[in-house]
Amino acid sequence: MTEALYCFRCGDPFTTIDGCLYCSRGDMGLSPLLTELLVAAAAVATRGETLKPVENSSFRCVRCRTFMRQMDKIGLIFQCPDCSMHYSKQITYNMVERHGHAKWLEPGQSALCSVIVIRERDAKLIPERLAERIQHTLKIPGHKAWQLTEELQKVGQVVLFTGHPQDAVLVASGLMTEGIRVELVET
Repeated sequence: MTEALYCFRCGDPFTTIDGCLYCSRGDMGLSPLLTELLVAAAAVATRGETLKPVENSSFRCVRCRTFMRQMDKIGLIFQCPDCSMHYSKQITYNMVERHGHAKWLEPGQSALCSVIVIRERDAKLIPERLAERIQHTLKIPGHKAWQLTEELQKVGQVVLFTGHPQDAVLVASGLMTEGIRVELVET
């Protein structure tokens, strides 16, 4: 490994311990397999054609630290908008399922963040789709998702989540739908 590689979670430079990549901020050591996959992917300038992104991601590019773009609907393929590096399904699976990263706060960042969903006046809101998205993202029962959806329709905004800022970003990105504005508010 000649070029520096960066953590796909926090963007800090990886160090190498026993031939494997390690993120000291997240106290996360990578397996030999994931180390090999990321080093090989970073060595390739671009793979295949550039697809239309489905949504933004919380993963960072290990080559340039830019936030990756999700390129498929189920969240297994990612591409860097700056350097075109790709995360394959195999890379993504190994990052998510086998490599936990400790949560961290940026300097001056609040320890809690709320996700507020605001209904746009002119938006054509499909309640079923919103309730489904809320249920899936927050992993709550359907009746709770419907209560939140009804409150949003009546009041125009609802606090859906309060917790660690990194979790709030994940919740917000999972809730972005047409006609719905999501705001993150430090609390």
